[in-house]
Amino acid sequence: MLFTQKTKIKCFMKKLIIGNWKMNCSREFLCDFGVNFRPNLNKFDVAICAPYTFLQDAKEKMPDGVRVFAQDVAGFTSGAYTGQISAKMLMDIGICGTLIGHSETRKYFQDEEISSKVQCASSEKIDIIYCIGESEKARSDGVYLEFLEAQLKAIKDINCMIAYEPIWAIGTGKVAGIADISEVSSFISSKFGKKVLYGGSVNLENYAQILEIPSIHGLLIGGVSLKVDEMNEILK
Repeated sequence: MLFTQKTKIKCFMKKLIIGNWKMNCSREFLCDFGVNFRPNLNKFDVAICAPYTFLQDAKEKMPDGVRVFAQDVAGFTSGAYTGQISAKMLMDIGICGTLIGHSETRKYFQDEEISSKVQCASSEKIDIIYCIGESEKARSDGVYLEFLEAQLKAIKDINCMIAYEPIWAIGTGKVAGIADISEVSSFISSKFGKKVLYGGSVNLENYAQILEIPSIHGLLIGGVSLKVDEMNEILK
């Protein structure tokens, strides 16, 4: 099944599994991955977040029905912003979705800049996966829901999905407990009316249990998404 630029997030009816390749890719890797990637698209909605330079190639190499998303987007519509990529540019090459606010990019942008990215992407009607997550200190101090709520203010009236990735669990091998994930995802769903994905050291040992949480609508997978055999196992 092919997806057009007009396909919106509200059409993600199945569990959504997103692979975030971060700054990892080559043409050889992409060709090999595309040939061997066999997701069960009858069971899952699937997207791959590729680096900017490989977005077009990924669109051509991924199996039909696998969406290709960007990993970030500019907080400007156009202008003298060297090195930036706007939502309109993404849509122009058929990329209809993007991550915004991943903790690895939040380190370099203020909340106001993240909000501008959201507003610009929303104005172009591009699908938004808005990433949030608390620091280890916010968790240990017991103020993690307040911490997350402050991040969520930018998307209160925006049609998007939320990717909950505790900062202390990204790439560390640590995973939030099932009860903790359930608490946060239920909080987001009930207070903001958003579907929630979980990310943060997702692997073959924990993905199934996380997907069983009623308030979790899918996964945002980092390192494991570069291993096509393991992605096929998760998406079987």
